[in-house]
Amino acid sequence: MLRLQVKLLFLLFLPFLVSCDQGHQVERGGKPEAILEGSHIIYDGKPLKIGGSMDDWLEVLGSHSRGGPGIGPYLWDGLGVMIAHHYSSSEEIVFVINHRPPPKYRDPGPAPGEEGGPVKNTFSGYLEIGGVGIDSQTTVEDINKQIDYPYGFTCSRGMNMCSALVGEEKQLIAISVDGRKEKSPVYSIAFIADPVDQLAE
Repeated sequence: MLRLQVKLLFLLFLPFLVSCDQGHQVERGGKPEAILEGSHIIYDGKPLKIGGSMDDWLEVLGSHSRGGPGIGPYLWDGLGVMIAHHYSSSEEIVFVINHRPPPKYRDPGPAPGEEGGPVKNTFSGYLEIGGVGIDSQTTVEDINKQIDYPYGFTCSRGMNMCSALVGEEKQLIAISVDGRKEKSPVYSIAFIADPVDQLAE
């Protein structure tokens, strides 16, 4: 009888226990702050359009460390941000959350911060997409458990990438992961401009 009562109590509270498993959560408060709203990133309170003018991004983010027109993407080593551009428009805004471990069986290439290498630092501020705060411990699984939108990120089986169209404006976001896919830590998050918007710029 006692075993039956314990089993019934477990079944009664199971939905509550499942609903409480929201994964790793990140409190708001870090600076700088970057929050996705539609097709814009609100960076420390200033709206910047994904696919908008590079002049606007440069004005808000400040002087870049490397790259630029005719040299490749703009890189901000101190911020952990990279922006690929198409002429004078931003094309892909990337926030680096974790550096990838160097490969074991091939030349790792330039180190972070070196010429030709990725940004030196990772983004240490507060980054939010779909109502979910993201930091170096966040996994894609954590994001999917908390995201406000009905469809979460799906991971490609052929490459280490997860993607989603987020929000009413269906902003394309790609997350770089490792072989663990949904259980992988987030290495970088790319906000990719709509080609139609770029042609209108």
